Amino acid sequence: MISHRVREQRPPAIERLACDPVEIRIFDASRNEMTKAGDEVIGRLSIRLRDLLLPSRVRACAEKLGMERVGDLVQVPTDTLLAQQNFGHRSLRVLKRILSRLGLGLGLRVEGWPPANLSVLSRQSSDSARNALRRMLIPQGGGTLEDELRQLTAPAGSPRNMSIAAQCLGWDGGGGVTLAVVGRLRRISRQRASQIVKRVRRQYQHASILPPRLERCLRAATPRLAEGAGVIEDRLHRAGETRRRFRLEGLLTAVEVLHLPAPFEIIHIAGNRVVVRPEKRTFVLTALACAMRTVSRAGAVSISDFARMLRNDCSVMDLEDLLPLHPRFEWLDDSKTWFWFRPIFSPTPGRMRNRLVNEISKFVSAAGPIHPGELLSLIQRMQPNRGSPPPGSVLLEVCRRIPGYSVREGTIIRIE
Repeated sequence: MISHRVREQRPPAIERLACDPVEIRIFDASRNEMTKAGDEVIGRLSIRLRDLLLPSRVRACAEKLGMERVGDLVQVPTDTLLAQQNFGHRSLRVLKRILSRLGLGLGLRVEGWPPANLSVLSRQSSDSARNALRRMLIPQGGGTLEDELRQLTAPAGSPRNMSIAAQCLGWDGGGGVTLAVVGRLRRISRQRASQIVKRVRRQYQHASILPPRLERCLRAATPRLAEGAGVIEDRLHRAGETRRRFRLEGLLTAVEVLHLPAPFEIIHIAGNRVVVRPEKRTFVLTALACAMRTVSRAGAVSISDFARMLRNDCSVMDLEDLLPLHPRFEWLDDSKTWFWFRPIFSPTPGRMRNRLVNEISKFVSAAGPIHPGELLSLIQRMQPNRGSPPPGSVLLEVCRRIPGYSVREGTIIRIE
């Protein structure tokens, strides 16, 4: 073993040689000989003990013996562990079960461990270590997203605690609840619920894993621009990824606990849950706000004119997907050319945030039944610079949607 002081005094050429792969050999009991360890085995040996689901007594014993990685632990004899304080046969059985999931055991003979370039080997075999850790944390493959996430709640302890953690984090598909609510439902204190959830969060502070079904669901839930959350949840359920409609808030909580980059955000638009890409959030909110202001001034807007108003920041096809996310958005013709946001109608004329509706109410109240062409001329005369006016068919459709107004034989009338 080369001391730390000698390693610091190496010339650059020898330091580069230290990064070359070191041959690690493990004793194979079936062949009664030492065999060379492959990249996958080296990846398992390189896993940090803090990333494993070790009980507190086992973790304390490993720290007392100065062990940091699985490669250090597997070489320790059983008698040495049992001789430690607070380490009994029950802790030994748990430790053996955890190591068996990695295909390893205790008391192994490992030659060449720890290698001088352990940090380099750890980076080179990071994929193997991540896959081994994922198989250990998620031993049962298949199933739905709920089944996969439930396995990740194993640090909580008993099945009841796992269920409590899944409910708090939204991993049961319910979207998550507060600690106070879950405490009231499960008849435990808020502090107890917090302790259970913290066990799960603490386990994955340093672990770097991405469960396969969670990865697929994240990819399928990430929209091109923005999409309704309910639509995505239905799509995941129909695809068989989830057992029922799984609220996407649980996916974001899983991303947070596993310290993964969030591919989308959930925002609320007039009470609707909308999924957007993080880099598109500002644009989506700005475009919707601009569309509502434009509609309040013009009454009805052509989607092609509005796309030009945004200076090519968004295409017409993008707007056709984006604008209907607002619950009050409506098309005014079958060809999906003209649109508005249905106003909150007031019994008093001139009090609505739609100039066209206010003018229609004013003119019809003053002149009585009126022809659409005449009404359109009056509107253009009052607002000559407002932009391209809606065609007669769109104007008639607006009149049909105003409470208390009707269109009979091509004439707009007010119903008393």
